[in-house]
Amino acid sequence: MFGLICLLFISSCVIEEHYHFNKEMGGHYDMTFDLGRFADRDSTGEVMKGLIDGLNEESSKMEAVEGITSIESSTAESKAFISFDFSNVEALNKLENEDNEEGKERAYFSYRKGLLSLNPNLESIKKSSKKEGQSDEEATELLNTMIEYKITVTFDEPMQTKKMEGFEQIDSKTFEYNSKVHGWDKSPILKLKTQ
Repeated sequence: MFGLICLLFISSCVIEEHYHFNKEMGGHYDMTFDLGRFADRDSTGEVMKGLIDGLNEESSKMEAVEGITSIESSTAESKAFISFDFSNVEALNKLENEDNEEGKERAYFSYRKGLLSLNPNLESIKKSSKKEGQSDEEATELLNTMIEYKITVTFDEPMQTKKMEGFEQIDSKTFEYNSKVHGWDKSPILKLKTQ
């Protein structure tokens, strides 16, 4: 979700994001970075130090975003964790667009007339991982081997699926994306209607 993810392209990791939406479409977010499976590649601790510095920087940015509250971050051994509460999807969009270098805001989340749309920002991760002279296919293969990226979206109330690409429905309140299953070729899309 954040520019922080870009730090992780020098090593391998598992990234897990969880969005929980309440009935008013505010809610809670948390993200865990797990370098544990690849700790031997970070024998100097540089990746973990970079991750801690990145967490501190991202937490400072979040404090300035209206609608983002209860920000917490921590690290333990080879894991880093960040969480916050959001008042609505507009706050999530503001946060996503903090690191947007194009100068044009994008709507990664929208909620209108009972329809919630989520378009996770995987394109920025793909763009950040691509090295000069590398083809799109080579960059995608690098992502497939180095990063496992999981997104879980949960709700207080059951939701009706309108469109789902890349996500899997676990039950009427839970939807998941996993890059190891669905790959990095196409960003996932989730459109749900409140019941």
